[in-house]
Formats: sequence, structure tokens, C-alpha cells
Amino acid sequence: MHNFYNIIPIILIDIFIILVFEGLLFFLYLVKEQQHIISKQLHIVFKNINKQKQKYNILDTNTDTNTDTNINTNINTNIFTYVKKYIEPYIKQSMIIEKLNISQEYINGLIYYFIILVSIIIFLLVYVYIVYRKLHKSINWYIVLITVVITIGLIIYLEYLYVTYILFNKQFNDTQIKLDFINAIATKL
Repeated sequence: MHNFYNIIPIILIDIFIILVFEGLLFFLYLVKEQQHIISKQLHIVFKNINKQKQKYNILDTNTDTNTDTNINTNINTNIFTYVKKYIEPYIKQSMIIEKLNISQEYINGLIYYFIILVSIIIFLLVYVYIVYRKLHKSINWYIVLITVVITIGLIIYLEYLYVTYILFNKQFNDTQIKLDFINAIATKL
């Protein structure tokens, strides 16, 4: 290696570019997409709960002589009424608190993100100054830029593969979501 002073600028510029691409992908797209996916999944869970409620309401209106079915229907109707009457205010309050927490975490993440990016730039400038002024050596910027361009191309390609094949095909465990919902209700009782 004829000029080992190139290594640190390559590493710092690559880290900077990776953070920029990951930050843009995360802060501009993935946070909103993740909220949309979770909201959609919760909508499906609540829709299934409403279907169950409607099913039990239909069973309740039928004149069935089977007392076990009527008892189960009455119990389920009472559960849905209890959830609607007593738990719904807690759910709304928890949703508002969670929305505030998410927005605060988003702002904190942006602040830390920009602090890290500025720190990398400052460290790179200090390093270049030390190499040129104190050590009287030169950095081969042509090799640095070629390496960085190749890295950028690979990062863009890998991010594209990640977004298209992993994030858009993300599946959720409906049973776990229902269990978490029931546990949340049980802790409020």
C-alpha cells in the first residue's frame, strides 16, 4: 500500500454515506411505513373483534333453546360491553400517549443523527488538516473517490433489495398481536 493515509478518509466517507442513506431511508420512509403497517394490522385485529361481536349478537337474537349457547353468548356480549364501556377510554389515552412518545423519539433520533453526521465531517476535516499540515503527507483523493463511488453503488443496490424483498413482504403474527391485546386489557382490569 503506497499511501496508507487514504484508509481513514475512505472509512469515514463510507460511514458518512451509509448513515446518510440509512437515515434518509429510515427517517423519510421506514418510520412512516412502519406506522402504516402497524396501523393496518391493528385495524385488521379490531375488525376481527367486531366480526366476533356481530356473530355473538346474531346468535343472541336467534331464539335458540340451547341454554349453553345462550350462556356463552351472554358472557361474550358482556365481555364486549365491558371492553367497550371501561377499556375504550384507556385505549384512546394510551394511543395518544404512544403517539406523543413516537413523535418525541423521532425528534430525538433526528437530533442524534445530525450530531453524528456533523461529528464525522469535523473528524474528517481535522484528520485531513493533520495529514497535510502536520505530517506533510498527501491523500490520494482519486482513489478515495473511486472507492466511495463503488461503495455507494453497492449500498444503493443492497438497500433496494432490502426494501423490496424484506420490508414489503413483512408478515405479522396475528396470534401474538391478539395475545398482546388481551394481555393489555387484562392488566387494566
